[in-house]
Amino acid sequence: PELCREEAHISVWNVWGKKSLSGQAAKSSEGRGTSWSCGSKCGLGLNAGYALYPRRFFVNISSHVEWYLSRGVDITAIVSVRDRSISHRGKMRVHCKNETVALNEESKARDIMREALKIYGNNGKYGNKGRAMLVSYEGLMSLKDEYLFEVYNSLGIDSIYSPEFHDGNEKYVSKNN
Repeated sequence: PELCREEAHISVWNVWGKKSLSGQAAKSSEGRGTSWSCGSKCGLGLNAGYALYPRRFFVNISSHVEWYLSRGVDITAIVSVRDRSISHRGKMRVHCKNETVALNEESKARDIMREALKIYGNNGKYGNKGRAMLVSYEGLMSLKDEYLFEVYNSLGIDSIYSPEFHDGNEKYVSKNN
């Protein structure tokens, strides 16, 4: 992974702040693995063909869209948003126990989404309007098929597939609210 670190901007730190020298899923002091995931093609030996990314990272939507457009790929990024308070509760409950880190991550995520919509949304610049589409999780959970089929239609997808919907927000809302 060292040779592809520059190309893929790979962190040498795992999710617990421990350095992984081998690129393998190291164990923390609590015995949990770091859960590295596969990414762009590069690497040597056991990792030949893959770059390793840490479990938590941001994808820059704008540069992601640019990369695909530069290779002639017709791309539309789906930018999914959730209720901020419920999203924060979920992050704190499952993904991140540090309030300051969580708030900084949420702010960075909103900045990345705003930039993508400004450049590639319906009012975007550079002749690439409509390359980023905003989708509301709550809208999807509320309207289900009607919302999903509007998204399909906007993307030019001819499908009648509808998944089983499960509202992940329910567990974050008390019956007293």
